[in-house]
Amino acid sequence: MRFFAFILFVFFVSNQVEAHFLKISTDIDEVQEQFSKGYMQLFAYNFPKAESEFKRALTREPHCLMCRWGLAQALKKQKIEKMQEFWNVLEELSYTELPRGHKTFQWEKDFFQLLKSSFSSHKMSNLELQKSFAKNIYDYYTKNKNNFPYPSELLAHLSDELYYQVTLESSAQRIHLCCGNKMASSANTLLRALLKEAVSLYPNHPGILHTFIHTFEMDHDENKSLFMAADKLRSVSAQEISHFEHMPTHVYWRRGLYEQAIQANLNAIEVDEKFIKQGMSEDSSYYYVYHHLHNYAFLNNLYVLKGEKEPALKYARELKSKAFGEHLKLFPRLNDYYQTIHLQTLVRFGCYKEFFKNLEAIDLQLNGRVMISFLKALSHFNLGEMKAYDVHLKTLKHLKEQHPDHFLLIVSVPYLEALEMFKNGESFENIENLFISQNIKNVEDILAHSNPNYWYFWSSVLLYKLAKLKNISAKMDFYRKKHHT
Repeated sequence: MRFFAFILFVFFVSNQVEAHFLKISTDIDEVQEQFSKGYMQLFAYNFPKAESEFKRALTREPHCLMCRWGLAQALKKQKIEKMQEFWNVLEELSYTELPRGHKTFQWEKDFFQLLKSSFSSHKMSNLELQKSFAKNIYDYYTKNKNNFPYPSELLAHLSDELYYQVTLESSAQRIHLCCGNKMASSANTLLRALLKEAVSLYPNHPGILHTFIHTFEMDHDENKSLFMAADKLRSVSAQEISHFEHMPTHVYWRRGLYEQAIQANLNAIEVDEKFIKQGMSEDSSYYYVYHHLHNYAFLNNLYVLKGEKEPALKYARELKSKAFGEHLKLFPRLNDYYQTIHLQTLVRFGCYKEFFKNLEAIDLQLNGRVMISFLKALSHFNLGEMKAYDVHLKTLKHLKEQHPDHFLLIVSVPYLEALEMFKNGESFENIENLFISQNIKNVEDILAHSNPNYWYFWSSVLLYKLAKLKNISAKMDFYRKKHHT
């Protein structure tokens, strides 16, 4: 059977990963195979590819209930990534009840009934619906976990939906912590507890491993499980699933293993290029913006961390040249980052004159405008052009008055003020207190959750450099350690 051959190919690579799939109620081998491919891509966050596989399966068997389930999941997750409302996804699918007598397993009916609670006949917020959905799955899990035919899949599904709830909760609080989220909430507490159990019970399940990395990547006391998850996801991919090739990056880079992280992103780019060459519809090309370009952003960031200017600039410029298309409008923060990353890299490496030579008219939102003003001010300061510096510092302060909670404004203004204080001969203690009094470290801790970091000018690095210039060895050691933790 071809579907069974596919399962063997995907899940038994290097004899390291066990089979984890759902045998659905179909007698058509190709339908099972297409469902299995789509199901795997759901866990790998390639939702356009998953959508395509589920649609192919439905073409062969229009009443395949789990294929409808998968298609609805793929469309819903795409809307979440695009920050669009998903309450009416089932209506968009023109959902109809199954014909009487159609053969289905009871667990399939249960899964689809649970999924229907994720949607609504009237407008509701994504967070409200996701909370209801995750609660219903959890209630089903506690009742059926001992007799469900695929317990690993039920736990993987529950963990995934709780992860999305936690992500939506943090977004609602304007924090946007997608990775390593330690936000105090009942959902996050439950998610972390379930994942520790899940990775122990099912240490070879790709969906559980994926969600485990996203949830615990900043927890160094989970290093053993995180490295295990990274290794096994790479095995699952077998150079076929881009996001599984990429995911070890999240473990490696936060532990200083930059070369391994670089290779993971190069591997992911290679796999993505196969998918891109196959052609993407206009509706699914956002994957290119949201996931494929993510690898280039990481490569830039990793070479910045390694202190290697030329490769950092190479990938920054490649990213800018590849960042185009209507779907960038869906992600204005990403667009601002992609369009200014080469400029931030130049200033990060002290290339102030080259920075000004590379300036061009760019249509940017607030994040981008803040970044450009900061880079101009910092460059003018280091070139000794204080009148021009004052102009851009005033611009930033004015923007900060208008947007007092904007993270980049919160961290950028005191950074410049600290440099000015140092130039004017103020004590290290006064400079240090400037950052402490404004709780800059708390904001930087939030910024540090981003993958990759889109802010390259950390207060701890600056304070380390200023302590070095003032020859204060104790503070040098303190801020070196503080930054690396």
